[in-house]
Amino acid sequence: MSKLTTFVPLTKLRPFKDNWRIQVKCLHSWKQNTPFVGDTFEMVLADQWGNKIHATSKRSLMQRIQRVLPIDSWGVIEHVTVTPAGGQYRTTNYKYKMVIAEDAVLSRSDLVDDRVFISLANYEEIENGTKKQAFLIDVIGRIYDLGDVQTVQVSGEDRKRVLFRLVDAEGNNLACCLWGTYAEQLEPFSLNGKDQTIICLIRFAKIKEFRGIFWICHDVGSNFL
Repeated sequence: MSKLTTFVPLTKLRPFKDNWRIQVKCLHSWKQNTPFVGDTFEMVLADQWGNKIHATSKRSLMQRIQRVLPIDSWGVIEHVTVTPAGGQYRTTNYKYKMVIAEDAVLSRSDLVDDRVFISLANYEEIENGTKKQAFLIDVIGRIYDLGDVQTVQVSGEDRKRVLFRLVDAEGNNLACCLWGTYAEQLEPFSLNGKDQTIICLIRFAKIKEFRGIFWICHDVGSNFL
C-alpha cells in the first residue's frame, strides 16, 4: 500500500519529481499521431478543485488507462511526471503537461462529483480579439444561420464541413466551423430542422482568425443539446 495519503492539486505539480498522488476526473480523451512523437493517447483531466491539465501517454497504455479512468469517471494516479506544455493550441492554460508512463499506478476513486468543469468563453472578448488564441476554449450558444453540410477537399481527402453562427443571450454572435464527425452531428438539422432552436456546446474549440474574422473551430469535442 502506498504511503502517500493525500491528493496534490494539479497546480502544485512540478518537474523533476514523480512521487505525486492525484485524484482526477477524465473530461475528454482522444488518440493522436504526430511526426515527432508518433501514436499517443491524450486526455484532459480535472481535479476536485477545478484545476485542469493535459495528460499524455504512449498509445500502448491506452487500454490500461481507459479501464481505470474512462471519460466522466474519477481515478487516482500515483507516480507521474510533468513537462512544460507547448504547441500552437493548448487544451488548458496550465504551464505543464502530465506524462503517464509505464510505472504509474492507477486505481479507481470512490469520489462522487458530477461537475463537468466547463469554462465558458466570453463572446465579446473573442470578437474583439482580446481572448487569447493559444488555448482551447468552451463556448455555448444558439445556432443561427445554419448552412448545409458540404463535402470539401482538404489535402486531397474528402471532408464534411458545416458553417453557422452561435448567438449568446446578449445577442453577440460568432462565426463557427465544424468538420468531420462533428459536422455530421448537425446534418439532420441542416436537412430537416433549420427552424428548430438548437443549443450547441463546443468544448476544446480553437479560435482562428481568417480575413479579419475570428472563427470558432472544433478541436477534440463538441456536444449538441
